[in-house]
Amino acid sequence: MDSEIKQLTKAITKSLKLPTTVMNIPEKLLKESHEMWSGSLIVTLLKREQINGNQAMKAIRSTWRPRGRMDILKRGNNLYVCRFDRNQDQERIEDEQPWKVLGKLLLMQPFSADMNPFDVRFNTIPIWVSLGGVALEHHTPLIVEFIAGAAGECILVLPKETLPRNVEGYKARVVVKVFEPLIQGTATTTGHQGIVWVNFTYHQVSGVYCHVCFHLGHDTSLCPLPPAEQLDNILILEYPNLED
Repeated sequence: MDSEIKQLTKAITKSLKLPTTVMNIPEKLLKESHEMWSGSLIVTLLKREQINGNQAMKAIRSTWRPRGRMDILKRGNNLYVCRFDRNQDQERIEDEQPWKVLGKLLLMQPFSADMNPFDVRFNTIPIWVSLGGVALEHHTPLIVEFIAGAAGECILVLPKETLPRNVEGYKARVVVKVFEPLIQGTATTTGHQGIVWVNFTYHQVSGVYCHVCFHLGHDTSLCPLPPAEQLDNILILEYPNLED
């Protein structure tokens, strides 16, 4: 029995022996290919169930609708690298986040050929946020940036220099953490009205954002947590007395 095991082990080891020759690809070709994928994007779908790769790639194309050529390569389970011939296409796709593909939130990060796709972490996403309850004296882009910073890293406030010209008011572009509950608002000081509450509303996340647990990735109807207690159609929220 032992001899048979040794023979089998020897046969397997021999069959797994690495080749003694290595294919040398011209450095010029490798460099050209490397440069072709420089400045690309790597994307993934925030999902729980398995999704067919071909279906996902087709859905990404139809959702983005680039005007120029776009190449997509599957680099792992639910990992897709995308390159664009037109910089305008890539800039538009990044600027118009968040995207929903096949009913799932699409996450993206910068990517290049010298990166390992399995090392990429899709931990953040930029989202437009509007602010409710903003005091009159808060109506400057700089103060709005301070307030929106409670939701995440504020990278843009619109309008930039003037007062808002519509009822929606200011809106802020905020980079939020994907796997943490979205911040619902913040208490903030005023010059003459004491402490006021400013609430946050997140845009373009319908169907992939839960109003029960405040997490991205699923709709409110699919939340595993029980709904919040209600009284007279007003959510009961414990709010600390900040003036004590």
